[in-house]
Amino acid sequence: MGQLDTGPALKEYKPQVIYKLMQDIEQALNYLSEANFPNAIDGGSVFTAGTLPGTALKDYDVILKKLNWKEIIVFTASAIPIYSTTSETDVNIGPYFAWDPAKLPTGSGSWYLEASISNANASGITTVTLKGVADVGSVQTSETSLTRVRSTALTMPTSAQNLWIALKTNNASYAASLAGAHLIYVP
Repeated sequence: MGQLDTGPALKEYKPQVIYKLMQDIEQALNYLSEANFPNAIDGGSVFTAGTLPGTALKDYDVILKKLNWKEIIVFTASAIPIYSTTSETDVNIGPYFAWDPAKLPTGSGSWYLEASISNANASGITTVTLKGVADVGSVQTSETSLTRVRSTALTMPTSAQNLWIALKTNNASYAASLAGAHLIYVP
């Protein structure tokens, strides 16, 4: 248990330095140990009370539902630059995400699709759909400026499969736009 020490604050953060910091954080979180967290922190702020057996963590054995996070972003699709289409049928914009219910929580929490989307005209409707073997869920908006929209709770697939994002408009005269989308788990 502990706190990652990233060293003293720098006057300037160049891309290489930020990249190295992100690698250090990723390494520290993926391999929790006293070597990469030398300063103690309160475990109650990281783990849900009463979920850890014994007095120590087993190496590499912390499952998501034991973490005391309010929301966990699991899958992110970013469109840089913003992706637009005038198609009235789903346009597969990817990326593919390997969904496996044996490795991700499916029981007590809820999954949501959230996307930043817009339509060129307030009379148009932009739809983003999370797709797999069948459609999992979707979000819509008629807003003309990018708007973050969250779905109702999704019923996730019960078998392992690829999931991806698709975009469409209800009228080819009005372009649908997507800045990004992600899958969120709320324990």
